[in-house]
Amino acid sequence: MASGSGEIDEDLDKQLRGSRCAVAGLCLLDLETGELKYIGMGNITARIFGSSNVKLIPSLGIVGYAMPSLKEDKIKLHNGAVLVLHTDGVQEHFGLYDYPELLRQNAKTIANNIIEKFGKSEDDALCIALRYRR
Repeated sequence: MASGSGEIDEDLDKQLRGSRCAVAGLCLLDLETGELKYIGMGNITARIFGSSNVKLIPSLGIVGYAMPSLKEDKIKLHNGAVLVLHTDGVQEHFGLYDYPELLRQNAKTIANNIIEKFGKSEDDALCIALRYRR
């Protein structure tokens, strides 16, 4: 992702100039090794739940308005890990203690339940979930 991520970032920024702008989270997962590469910008959160719980921090800025260069995070997913990306319409401070079924449910159910349980009533929300299986 590092070699092409600059082009993707620049293209997103260019395409959204003059719009209401956006946030972005881009992931590339190597299914064989479990290596996840992530870049994010704005109010989007990427979290990994599993043998260890990790929050990946996006760069500050707005795609289409104020976009600095982005940093790429790399992390290894282990079998059964759940990757969750969500916008700021979802409460940031929840964990497995608030949602213990997360590690046992399928990705579609996880995404729907996160919106239902932790979505903010005064904001729009998006949640994408992925369960890594090797």
